Amino acid sequence: MNQIIPGEKYRDTGGRLYQVTCTAISASDEGDLVIIQQLFGDFLRIAVPKDRFREKMKAAGHTGNEALVSDSRSRLESETAGEVDDEKAKEDSIDTGEGSPELNDMLSFLDTDDFEEKFRIAKRMAEQNEIDDTVLDNMAASLDFIIDDGPIENRIDELLHCIATRKRFETTRLRNG
Repeated sequence: MNQIIPGEKYRDTGGRLYQVTCTAISASDEGDLVIIQQLFGDFLRIAVPKDRFREKMKAAGHTGNEALVSDSRSRLESETAGEVDDEKAKEDSIDTGEGSPELNDMLSFLDTDDFEEKFRIAKRMAEQNEIDDTVLDNMAASLDFIIDDGPIENRIDELLHCIATRKRFETTRLRNG
């Protein structure tokens, strides 16, 4: 493994997904680092020495970084012993494979290209009070909408109106073929 490529994804022994974000230089000893990010939970970023990263990847046959990720997480957890219990509790709830309904709805919203489906998901989330300002801003940004600040109810109505307009005018009927 000669080149570390940002964007490459790896699974740890527990099946959790991580991604190489970038490479960096340590401020303390000027050593080369590889920055990996959890693709679950709090999406923590973990810094690992580059030579250690390569060593672990080579030992793993570069089909994944199982040993690297679990070693890094263990070291990170031992360094932040006071926060380990809270963090572990969060990870355990996430590792069950059952995501929160809000997260599942948001992922479904982002995944679909069908505006009818986006509208149904957004309306359901609004009815179940799952939309806050951050979620609304993320939904709007994913559609290149700008929703002005104001009361959340007005902002949700504006988002639904924008999606309904797109649903009405942007179809794929003339784009096929």
